[in-house]
Order: sequence, then structure tokens, then C-alpha cells
Amino acid sequence: MNKLLFALIFLTACQTKQPEKAPATAGTVKVDSVALQKRQDSLAIEEENAVQQGKYKTWWGYRFHIQGDFDGDGKEEVLTEKLISTRTGKEIGKFCGLEKDTIPDCYWTARVNTFRQPKCVLKCSNPKIGDFTTTRDSAGTIGMAFLQNAGDLNGDGTDEMAFVEDLGGCNSGIREVLLATYKKGKWVVLIKSETRMENDFSWDEKIATPEDLNRTFVKAIEKELMDTPPFFKKEKDKVVYEDYEAATLVTKHRKIDW
Repeated sequence: MNKLLFALIFLTACQTKQPEKAPATAGTVKVDSVALQKRQDSLAIEEENAVQQGKYKTWWGYRFHIQGDFDGDGKEEVLTEKLISTRTGKEIGKFCGLEKDTIPDCYWTARVNTFRQPKCVLKCSNPKIGDFTTTRDSAGTIGMAFLQNAGDLNGDGTDEMAFVEDLGGCNSGIREVLLATYKKGKWVVLIKSETRMENDFSWDEKIATPEDLNRTFVKAIEKELMDTPPFFKKEKDKVVYEDYEAATLVTKHRKIDW
């Protein structure tokens, strides 16, 4: 009888669900994420110190400029691109990298610009015409990727301009081209259209200093830029331009309220 009772007790004990052991990796994910965050914070502080101490170098980059009669007075003006730090008020290089870098780095350019807070301005040779400041916020620009005299599209005697702003990211792809005109004493943006820039302007990294703008190869670049087909064309009372829909290039007609 005792043997039977003992066997039943033993069998019951074996069938009772044993508590599961915690896996050996329990808590590892949490610990690793905390460690990762600490490392990221440490790197962020290190980068911030490097930026504030100027422990990076810059590449000047190309400065676009165009000629045209933008106010309709019969005389040509020159619009010249300037990239200015809102922190110092001084003109700055477009691209940045670590001190050891031989070419600019898009990540460091964006990182440094959170400190430099640049703005892109088109200075006019005619002091009566105000500067044109690009529409993007200051932390999101490294100047112009393209600037073009679009001609007199509405027949009022003034030239319009088309431009593509470089937002400084590591991805290129489809960008935005804008059409602007000067009327009633101020610059007005008329159209924003998508475009895919075929040229990534990799030659920009060769222009490390303002003096490099006087080098021979820059003259060849400027000739090529002048031969670039216009983004916008006049067709009767409308403006024709190329845009993207579902990654397909299409020609669009648009009547502008001038």
C-alpha cells in the first residue's frame, strides 16, 4: 500500500508543470540598446565638440552666376550665388569632411550645417534689386545645384530664372526645380516642379578654395552649363516644363498667374 501511494505521489510530481528557466539571453536586448544609446550619445558629443572647435575641413564648391535683365530696365544684371552662415554672417564652403578626408562627406556636411546654419542667397549686381534667398530652412541647404536664366517667358521685358537647390543629403534622385521672377520690387516663386538631375556635379569637390574658381577647368564647366537645355519654355500663353509622374518623365503645360 505504501509503495502504491509513493508511486502515485512520484507520478503526480513528475506531471506537475515545472517553472521555465529564463533564457540565458534574458535582458540582453535591453542592456545592448542602453549601451548602444550611450555610445551614440558619446559620439554625438564628440562630433559636436569637433564641429564647434572647427576640427573639420571644407570644400568651397562652385558658385553659380547668371546674367539677365531681371527688372526690365534694359540693362543686364548679374545674380551670384552666396552660401552664408547665419551664425557668423560670413560666406562658407559648401561641402565638409573630416580633417583626414580627401573628398567631402555628405554626412559630415549635414552634421556641420546644423551648427553653421547656412542660407543660400543670390546677390544682384544692381543694388536696387533685392537679394533672393532660397525658400528652404537654413539647416537644409548647401546652396545651388543649378541656376539658369529662363528668359522672358511672359513677354513683359524681364527675364525669369530657374534653379535647383542642393539640400545636402546623401541621396540625389528626383529634385525640385523652381521658376522665379522679380516683380513689384520683390522676387516671387511661380512654379515648383520635380526634375531628375542627370549631372551630379562631382567636379564640385575639385573646387576646394575660392581661388580654384579661376582654374581652367572651371571655364569648361561654365560653357557646359550655358549649353544645358532650359527647364522651362514658352509656348503661346503657357509655360511648358518636364515633370515626373510615377517615375515617368512627362511634359506639362501650365498657365501662370503673372
